[in-house]
Amino acid sequence: MLLPLLIALVVALVALLAMLAPSGEQISTQRWQPLERGVNWLAAVLAAIAAGYVLVVPFYSTITVTSSTTGPGSQVTEYGSETLLSVNGPRVLPVVLLPVVLAAIPLLRGTPHRRRVRSAVVAVLLVGFTILGGFTIGLFYVPSALAMLVLAIIGAVLERTA
Repeated sequence: MLLPLLIALVVALVALLAMLAPSGEQISTQRWQPLERGVNWLAAVLAAIAAGYVLVVPFYSTITVTSSTTGPGSQVTEYGSETLLSVNGPRVLPVVLLPVVLAAIPLLRGTPHRRRVRSAVVAVLLVGFTILGGFTIGLFYVPSALAMLVLAIIGAVLERTA
């Protein structure tokens, strides 16, 4: 239900960018650099929020039933829940934090061209991560992957017109 909304948001942002770009003229890349940085920060923050959510929110439910032979009604049922970190331990941290690190890579210093290339590569990697991890934690990173796709599209438009 949320995925179609996010896809519509990406399409709307790309359409807005296309409308704002004057046809037949070059786009000033300096004018769009704050937007690129903002979208990149948004992608990194969304990935960090997803990582925090995945680590803190209980993903596992437990049911413990104990009974004794001392008489009727001596059965005790306990319900509980555990987080991804408490069940899997620290070995899950690299997997959960990988999208956060990936989303931060285009924020590194470099020429605008290099940042745009990095954002395109990271967008592909994040989309791949969300697809591969789609049945577990991958779907939590879809907003970050979509933001990186928007960033890559903005970068591609700016590279073509520069």
